[in-house]
Amino acid sequence: RCSSVLPRELSPTAEAVDMSEGRRSSVGSGSESATRLSRVEERETLHNLNSRLQYFLSRMKELEARNGELQAKVDTGSAAAKSHNDSMRAVYERELAELRAAQENDVELIAELKARAAANAAQAAESAKVAAASRKKAERCDDAEARLRLVTEERDRALVAGKDAAERAEKA
Repeated sequence: RCSSVLPRELSPTAEAVDMSEGRRSSVGSGSESATRLSRVEERETLHNLNSRLQYFLSRMKELEARNGELQAKVDTGSAAAKSHNDSMRAVYERELAELRAAQENDVELIAELKARAAANAAQAAESAKVAAASRKKAERCDDAEARLRLVTEERDRALVAGKDAAERAEKA
């Protein structure tokens, strides 16, 4: 985490602040002392500024290193996500191809079953026609047999009646 507060040793001294504001300390007398003091203050100020610059540069290097680590993690995560997406896409496309093939097979099977059903329906209709014709023929045969029985019964009655009449005539 970047801190906006400098460590105590890197903060400017009171003298440097005073100098930056245009004030001079009145330690010693004369221009030689003032010049000497001014040089000492300048050295301290330069030392403080160099220390601050060094701190900022080292902090920048730390942040750049951390940024590189984070970027590597992001890249790794992105690669993993892409790999996962690619594998899921492959699974999806394979399943989709299987479903389409199954659908085509189902369509072909349905068409085949439909053709069989139509053939079976035609065969059933033909069988129904044949059965109806057979039933009508049987009914006609049954009618003919019934008529034959009636005729036979009438003949038998007529024969019996004729015998009875002949016997009665013989007796009379």
